[in-house]
Amino acid sequence: MFIFLRSSIIRRFLLCLGIGVVLLVPAQAAIVISNTRAIFNGADSEVTVKLQNAGERPVLIQSWLDKGDPKAEPGAVDVPFIVTPPIARVDPNGGQVLRIVRAEETLPQDRESVFWLNVLEVPPKADKPDVNTLQLVVRTRIKMFYRPEGLAGNVKDAPGQLQWHVKTEGSKQMLSINNPGLYHVSIVDAKLVSGGKDMPLDEVGMIAPGETREVELKAGVANGGGAKVEFGSINDYGGTDANEAELK
Repeated sequence: MFIFLRSSIIRRFLLCLGIGVVLLVPAQAAIVISNTRAIFNGADSEVTVKLQNAGERPVLIQSWLDKGDPKAEPGAVDVPFIVTPPIARVDPNGGQVLRIVRAEETLPQDRESVFWLNVLEVPPKADKPDVNTLQLVVRTRIKMFYRPEGLAGNVKDAPGQLQWHVKTEGSKQMLSINNPGLYHVSIVDAKLVSGGKDMPLDEVGMIAPGETREVELKAGVANGGGAKVEFGSINDYGGTDANEAELK
């Protein structure tokens, strides 16, 4: 989670020099989202997400969905859902329920789809407007999976269906991960274990249905021979399930 820092003094100084800048630093959000992900089941007309203001001051929030581009502006994203209320005030220790309502029937019905829910915290006005202050704007994003009604298979089995193998491209060795299933698989803490050595795999991330992801290996590995991949997968509740798979 990050915030954008904007200081009136710094901004004016940099603009005088012809320089524009945005600084990103770690931040603690006042708004806490009850879910780490939302699941929109195809049989339902809406899904709700609960927010809580754990801070000491009221917060104005803006909420919207995007298709995966964190730079997309709220009004410029065409998604078949409506988030309501799009703007709300949340008092200290107060809560707010966001309703995500399906507005169109245009999504694929033969596989899962993913969107991102954005919750932007707009800080209150400074107590002393004549004093230069930093304005902190915090945005939190979580995934929302649309799961069509009657989709074949079980999401719990999706991590075990991933296909892992090593291939050579010129002088490079690549680890290929294919997802033949109908559900997304979000991978964390993956490592390749071969010859008694662990090789961290830092660039795997989320594998979409039908997608093949390739990661360059830093050391030589052969398929078979006892080599395997150990990885965690994020389940519907935000927990991490342990998995392992042989290279084939």
